[in-house]
Amino acid sequence: MQSIHKASKPREGATARYVIIDGDPTGSRPLGGHWCHGADRIAAWALRTSLDRKLAAGCPPESARLVAVRAREIVQLASRGRLADYWERVLRIAGSGKEPALAVPLSRARVRTVEPDIRELARLLRARLPVSARGVAMARLLLTDGGGPLYRGDPQACLRDQLHAAIAWLDPELPLVADAAFVTGP
Repeated sequence: MQSIHKASKPREGATARYVIIDGDPTGSRPLGGHWCHGADRIAAWALRTSLDRKLAAGCPPESARLVAVRAREIVQLASRGRLADYWERVLRIAGSGKEPALAVPLSRARVRTVEPDIRELARLLRARLPVSARGVAMARLLLTDGGGPLYRGDPQACLRDQLHAAIAWLDPELPLVADAAFVTGP
């Protein structure tokens, strides 16, 4: 039988809902979850980059309330679909002859060399199967890091390796519940 661990109760009179982050369909591991207040969603949005970094580094979603709220937000199918749309936009920009008005210009040559990997990433993000918050956070950070390998920032960073890492964490065969092997990598 699965159990639910409550992080905290909502304060008296507050509206809250219970957030389930992950679970084990076999029932051999507990579910992780936290109470979710409206203020938590606002704080998670404000701290999204920091929380995404924690998730991408392997911090378990159930480790803290705001991490759990952010994990829940980014693994939702609609959120993942929007992220896939942005990745596909990157491909369109890299393939076009025009230089769009971006705050940080894309490394078009790098993007073109990894187009099949970006398409696979977008496909996995759109999949109706559950995926790990870590994989989604990795894909999100790679897209939003203006100093990263997707842009003309760090010439030493390997875009292909980082895409492959995110793709590996989005693999639907990977367990969603954190354990020692899950936190260190697939």
